[in-house]
Amino acid sequence: MAAQGPPGSESGVPPLAKAPRGLFWAGLVEALLGFFSLIGGVVHIFLGVGGLVTASGQDVNLGAIANVLGDVLTVAGLALVAGGIGLILRARWSWILSISVLMVGVVVSVVALVIGSVAAVPSLLVAIVLLVYLSFADVRTYLHPVES
Repeated sequence: MAAQGPPGSESGVPPLAKAPRGLFWAGLVEALLGFFSLIGGVVHIFLGVGGLVTASGQDVNLGAIANVLGDVLTVAGLALVAGGIGLILRARWSWILSISVLMVGVVVSVVALVIGSVAAVPSLLVAIVLLVYLSFADVRTYLHPVES
């Protein structure tokens, strides 16, 4: 039996009667994660504040990399918001976008932790939880059906 996709999928397969449990909430959490990342990026670009902070509250000196931080946070924020909205709308492309951006987010958060920033812990935990949820078979099959 062929995998079934969400409403409006291009596979031509009839949609599942019901979306996987928690898909709306996963999309909302991802969009909020992106929104906060977007705010952080825009604030860093325009005001020059924000960035990585150690447990003692000291700014981590990033040198030349600091200017790129705002751009990266802004792009990641836009991608997370788009992926979150896609999950809420049950779009097929949202699974690939979400998995990709969240995996990059995990890597960036781990690097930030290695540098000494404890502020990366919440986003790291949220990204891992979302990756685990999106890896469940029913969610993966619903949003990213295998074409036969």
